[in-house]
Amino acid sequence: MDQSTVTPAQSYLPQLDRAESLQLSDPIQALALVNEVQSLTEGASAADQSDPQHLVRCLAICARCHVELANFAQAVSAGKQAIELGETIPYTPHLGLAYGLTGYANSRMGNYVDALRTFLQLQTKASENNDQSGVASAYTGRALIYSFTGEVERSIASDYESLRIAQEMGDDFRQITQLNNLCWNYTILGQPEKALAYGLQGLALSKDLLGIAIINLLHVNVGAAYLQLGDMANAKQQISIGLAKARQNHDPYSEMNALLEYGRYHLAEKQPEQAIVCLEKGLKLAMAKSEKLCHYEAHQLIAQAYKALGDSHTALVHHEQFYAIRESVLNQQSQVRLATLEFEHKLDLALHKAGLSQREAANLERQVQARTIDLQAALERETELSHRLEHALERESELQELKTRIINTASHEFRTPLSIIDLTTALLYKRFDKLTKNELDTYRERISNQIFYLKDMIQDVLTVNTSTSIQPIYTAYPFATFC
Repeated sequence: MDQSTVTPAQSYLPQLDRAESLQLSDPIQALALVNEVQSLTEGASAADQSDPQHLVRCLAICARCHVELANFAQAVSAGKQAIELGETIPYTPHLGLAYGLTGYANSRMGNYVDALRTFLQLQTKASENNDQSGVASAYTGRALIYSFTGEVERSIASDYESLRIAQEMGDDFRQITQLNNLCWNYTILGQPEKALAYGLQGLALSKDLLGIAIINLLHVNVGAAYLQLGDMANAKQQISIGLAKARQNHDPYSEMNALLEYGRYHLAEKQPEQAIVCLEKGLKLAMAKSEKLCHYEAHQLIAQAYKALGDSHTALVHHEQFYAIRESVLNQQSQVRLATLEFEHKLDLALHKAGLSQREAANLERQVQARTIDLQAALERETELSHRLEHALERESELQELKTRIINTASHEFRTPLSIIDLTTALLYKRFDKLTKNELDTYRERISNQIFYLKDMIQDVLTVNTSTSIQPIYTAYPFATFC
């Protein structure tokens, strides 16, 4: 075929194939290829432009590249364009991929309600069109939402479903993703043996895959599992690998998590100075990426490090920021839980219309109401606890300030009697042979009076210190009250 007869639609398809092969290992290069394709299609005539399915594919690749580069706003924009375009054409796996990436990017930006809506839409469409990869993506997304809301058991159940589908399809990338999620969730549950088993299984699968962000995070999570087990050497090795790969691949999310785990490692090794260096870098990344969970976690760890250094003031500042951010996160978690229940209830009602009995639907509704009441009660308890902690911190700060002022005043008052004693002893030394007995008695009485004054002042300081000390009061709470 003569080159002049090759249309833009025919010429850019090899570039799309190339971009799709690079979207995980080299997203920057893949994105450049996609931009070239978009430039070609924009300048082509209507007859030469690609059909909507190829444009959906192009936008899905673009969304994947932006996710790998942690440009989540751009990923959502590209994904939404693909979804809108997909409304006019039959369902394709690339459209399912666009749904999944849009939901994931929304969740990473904190738009959990929008993310959940997208994942539920994906699950419905993928199931109707027998797209197992899309169904697996929907389960993965729902697991992510459940993990954020603290429903770790539900998150694990969704991860298992996605892992099962990935194993049936032989999809190594998705298997690694789910094994990483299971490793993290079991670490949260305090079951490092299970976490390590899944993490090592994921690392074994990742040997032939290079430059993929999820592998960076997997190394970090395996390091966290080793850290819980007390295996400090392997913990440091895995966290170090994850941090190095994250920086090499320009993966700020994995770098942030690696720095937080490095902070935990240094705290466990009684190295608070090194911990602060790592944690403050992680905090900076968390603030830049609006990662609230990592944000307040970093403040909590930094407070522990400063406390270990004996810097109570700085520790208190970070504790205050921790509780302030944590309260907003808890409020958001409660809102997302309520929205999750609402959407899942709507999905269950749709299934009911397709054949579920009225009795099962009523039971689901009662569960929603009970969960809603529990969540509202939990939110009220958390709010009350936050207020009590803030009040306690204020009282502690006031007492510390009072004690400091008393000690400074006492220190100043010590100088006068000490000066009198010093001067009197100097006079005695110089004029001892010339003094009469009465004069010697006078000097001795003067020294005795000042010593008595010092003893009395020391007793006053000790009394104040004892009266202002605070004894902690421990109250037992059932663990269920925090859930």
